[in-house]
Amino acid sequence: MGMSFETLTQYLGFLVIAFLYSSVGHGGATGYLAILSFTNLPPNEISTTALVLNVLTASISLGFLIEAKQLKPKICAPLLVASIPAALIGGMISLHKGYFLLLAAVLMLTAGKLLYDSFHKPPEDHQTKPVNISQALGIGGGLGFLSGMAGIGGGVFLSPVLLFLNWTTVKQTSATAAIFIVCNSISGLLGRAITNRLEFGSIAPFLVAALLGAIAGSFLGAKKFQNNFLRRLLAAVLLVAVSKLVMLFFK
Repeated sequence: MGMSFETLTQYLGFLVIAFLYSSVGHGGATGYLAILSFTNLPPNEISTTALVLNVLTASISLGFLIEAKQLKPKICAPLLVASIPAALIGGMISLHKGYFLLLAAVLMLTAGKLLYDSFHKPPEDHQTKPVNISQALGIGGGLGFLSGMAGIGGGVFLSPVLLFLNWTTVKQTSATAAIFIVCNSISGLLGRAITNRLEFGSIAPFLVAALLGAIAGSFLGAKKFQNNFLRRLLAAVLLVAVSKLVMLFFK
């Protein structure tokens, strides 16, 4: 029996989302959640599947970015120290849907700023500022907690903050977001396991589609795409996240 058109469309959607997100160091949870929300899968299975795919996609992107020497431990360390336990706690709590519209508004404004910068900033890397450790701890903890509640890795929140604070170049932002997403997604999965909300289904076909998209997107993002093009891709990723947050509000 052949694959239905609906199923084929879903797999293609996963491949495209993985390609788009991995090119900027993200895992794609918001995109996966958007696609899975149109299925008949139970809510816990949808969240679990999105987080597992998040880990897969962001891990592949992280590997390419490490090879390209874009990961800076001094930037990542304070963010991760605070975010991992916060994501674990956040994974045990459900986010009140009233916050979804606020997050959507912030991400929409950020996407607009990135698009503006992509047409007005020079394509080469800019001079960055040293990381403020206390600020990084606060940002990591806050975004980790929020990500755990929302059931995502948090890259869509972290990347704009890093660029706004001028702590990282565009590709260093991708690498930092990737490791942030991998660690927080695993922590979020543990939080769901503790509260008995970890539910696996038939995710193997989704894994294959995401794997193919992530390999292609990660390679191009780390080695081929220029900074301003990556800014535009990141803006597109944020707008996908906005659409998902609005859907969650009205669900």
